Amino acid sequence: FVLLSGFISLSVKTYKIKAAFLSVDGVVVGSEVKIAGVKIGEVSSVKINNKTYSAEVEMKVSSKYQIPSDSSANIVSSGLLGGKYIEIVPGFKETNLKNGNTMIKTQSGINLEKLISAFASGDLGKKN
Repeated sequence: FVLLSGFISLSVKTYKIKAAFLSVDGVVVGSEVKIAGVKIGEVSSVKINNKTYSAEVEMKVSSKYQIPSDSSANIVSSGLLGGKYIEIVPGFKETNLKNGNTMIKTQSGINLEKLISAFASGDLGKKN
């Protein structure tokens, strides 16, 4: 039995971690979670926090991967036209994230459409 995008099977144990971003453009349930380009999990939910108005992402990570508690989560594009995924950059602490923990360090992805539009209109680099 294989569930979702083929990563989670009944024999693979997982744990959940969370992260909050200013924007999660292109990240959806099933988006990959990677370390050094290797898939270690996937996004299991995306929702808005009604108090902070940040986007909260919950990720299922294979239990065979232990992530240091000071790691960061970045939203990255899979090439120019590819989808988005979450890249975990491991930290150096000896304590690891546990089931239900929230990652503090996050970086939202670059919106290429806005960047190209700003470049085309000449707004890129202007100071207000």
